[in-house]
Amino acid sequence: MTVQMRLDSQYFESMKSGKKKIEIRLNDEKRQKVRVEDIIEFSKMPELRDKISVEVTEIKISPAHEEMIEDTSLSDFGGMYRSKEQLLTRYIRYTQEEQMRYGLVVFRVRLLDRIRQE
Repeated sequence: MTVQMRLDSQYFESMKSGKKKIEIRLNDEKRQKVRVEDIIEFSKMPELRDKISVEVTEIKISPAHEEMIEDTSLSDFGGMYRSKEQLLTRYIRYTQEEQMRYGLVVFRVRLLDRIRQE
C-alpha cells in the first residue's frame, strides 16, 4: 500500500538527504492502516510538487511523546536537535487531548528515491 503524507520543507530536505529516518504522527485512522513494508510518499510543503518515497521498516506505537522518544536517537531526526527537550518543544505539535484520543506512532523508514517533481 502507498500512503500520501505532507512534510514541512526542513524535514522533507532532511529525509531526502537520508539523515531523517523516523517520522512521528498521530496514530489516527489513516496511520493505523500503515504496515511494515508499505510505502509513504511525502510531498514537500507548501507547494506539494516535490515528492520522495520511503519504505516503512518498523512501527512503534505509544500513548505519549516522552515515551515515544525514550529509546530513539536524536540522530534519527536528521541531527536537527541538540536535546530531547528541544525535540519535544519544537518538533512535537500534538495536544495532550489528541495524544489521549489516538496515541502516537513512529514510522522508521528507508529512503527509496531521492526526489520527484510534478
